[in-house]
Amino acid sequence: MRLLKRSEEGRLVRSVIDTNLFVSGLLSPKGYPAQLVNLWDNKEIDILISKEIFHEYTEVIHRFEKIPVGRRQKLLEQIGDNGVWVEVHEEIDLIKQDPEDDKFLECAVSGDADFIVSGDRHLLSLEDFRRIPIVKAADFVKSFERLKTILAS
Repeated sequence: MRLLKRSEEGRLVRSVIDTNLFVSGLLSPKGYPAQLVNLWDNKEIDILISKEIFHEYTEVIHRFEKIPVGRRQKLLEQIGDNGVWVEVHEEIDLIKQDPEDDKFLECAVSGDADFIVSGDRHLLSLEDFRRIPIVKAADFVKSFERLKTILAS
């Protein structure tokens, strides 16, 4: 598996995170999704977002009616303020079983992502897309220390 396209001094790992992983990581303090969000909170990775991804994050977060509206709004502001916004330059039509997943590929390509992190079987079945590895959250988190070493070299 290719770990990185390039290494630049001081550059954070640029990742596109699928909605279910990211939202569950924001809402639950346990598990690999939460550890993934912690890497972002600690400014160890960049999370790339497009308008389409942010719209989906918003829809999913607002489904959690047990979470107070103010908390949901604060989560969305955190994403909007701290995510790396990407303007999508290419429409991709690849995943026929779930065309909504294509937005993650579009963001990754346009944002020069190092990884797509997902639990979605359609994305994971690709293994990589245009030399961008598509990995599970557990694999990403477990190998992150090794990735930091590679980036530093």
